[in-house]
Amino acid sequence: MTPRTVDHCDPPPPGWTYLDREQIDEAWSRFRAAFGALRPGLHADAWPAITEPAPSVTFDPRFDATAVPAIWAARMEAINAETVRCLLGIADPSEVVVLDWQHPGYRLDLSEHASAPDAVWRVPVHPDGDYYTFVLPDFSEGTFGHPWEQSLCVFGPRLVGTLAVTLSTWLPVLRVDGRTQQDNPLLVDDPPPVRRPARRFFEGFTEAGPHFAHRMRQRGDAGCSDASGA
Repeated sequence: MTPRTVDHCDPPPPGWTYLDREQIDEAWSRFRAAFGALRPGLHADAWPAITEPAPSVTFDPRFDATAVPAIWAARMEAINAETVRCLLGIADPSEVVVLDWQHPGYRLDLSEHASAPDAVWRVPVHPDGDYYTFVLPDFSEGTFGHPWEQSLCVFGPRLVGTLAVTLSTWLPVLRVDGRTQQDNPLLVDDPPPVRRPARRFFEGFTEAGPHFAHRMRQRGDAGCSDASGA
């Protein structure tokens, strides 16, 4: 399972640096400018918790951890690792801002974190208990995890063209550009529920236009270019 540390004002793990109060205030101001005010909520009438931008793809990473704990742990590690891999392809320098609602914020040096012999996450990308944001300093590309909806929004043209493509090969898609199947032309399909395997989701594009993964790649720029999603 992904190693975690709990914040009790102890030194953060390699690659993680606390944001000071001024930096935290600035980061949350940028967050609100990009996504609106955070709308925390336990129930579906409060979801999504942000105004999901375009382009973006929101995934359902849920899995019953009590059924096969090893699979749940592997899925969590895969999401965390793939996000770092793709962010490293676009972050220059290799730093992102990490926000954890009502908790300290961090600046994460992705290179130092990924190179650490025993990499430890202060907070993960996978939403396992709070609202987590991993984002470039200009808030143009990143991820937002919702702990109660159990969703992960991937946003920004380059991440949509890379990270969203690889995740969509095995995670169900909830929304594209903040819109669900019912009101999004990218989600034209026969009647199956919104939370569905990505492969069936892709097959729905055979009549509506090019393959979904190809369309997602087309919307993104180069970067993390080996993420073919095929």
